[in-house]
Parts: sequence; structure tokens; C-alpha cells
Amino acid sequence: MENNMTTRNNGFAPSDTTMIDALQLMRDVLEQENSALIKGDARTVGELADEKLRLSAMLEQIPSPKETMAAEIRQLGRQVRDLANSNHMLIEHMHQYYTGILSMMLKMNGHTQTYGQNGCMNRPTTLQAPTRREIIA
Repeated sequence: MENNMTTRNNGFAPSDTTMIDALQLMRDVLEQENSALIKGDARTVGELADEKLRLSAMLEQIPSPKETMAAEIRQLGRQVRDLANSNHMLIEHMHQYYTGILSMMLKMNGHTQTYGQNGCMNRPTTLQAPTRREIIA
């Protein structure tokens, strides 16, 4: 019994159609991840991680495509690559943003930096308000 991906081959080898279907699925998942990243929906991003891993493993198992499908597969491959790179950049920017927010909140609550300039861990302390004498001097 053939699966849905191999029955729609339009005269092409089943592996060609499977490659296209898998790339289209990966593109769809990456588009969903992109939307979730833009919305700040970390739960959806986490849920999509397993699907991305499953599709990546599937793509690695598919044999090389025939020449007749190469152009469409290259185009889909570029779309998948571009979406993956875009999502990677969004994740890095979100990480920097949240790290900055955390640092600002710690400073607002009187906490000093956890790591010193040489990378060694400092003991977390709270800032002390200057005494009247220090303010005058």
C-alpha cells in the first residue's frame, strides 16, 4: 500500500515527490515557527522542535532527486534554508532582548552583575545606597 506522498508523483519517481513533499512540510513548519517567534509564543516554538527534527531525519533518508525535479527541489531548499536562517536570527535577537531585560530588572532591584570582567562568577550582592558623607565628598 502506497502512502499519500508517493501516489501524487505526476510521472516523477516517488523519491522525487517525497523530497518535494518533505521540503514543503519543513517550509510550513518553519513558517509556523517564524510566526510564533514574532509573536513571542515560546510554547509553540518548543512544540515545533520535535516536528523539525522528525522532518530533518526524513529528509536525510530520502535518496537524491532525479534531474527533472532538481529546479523545484532547489527552490524549495532555498526557501527552507532562508526560513531556517531567519528563525535562527529571530531566536538570537529574542535571547539578547530577554537577557537585556533580565539585566535591567536585576539592576532596578539593586542586584550587581553575576560575572566579573574576567568571566569569574561574583557572589550576588545588593547595591548599598551611598551614605550622606559619601554624597557630600
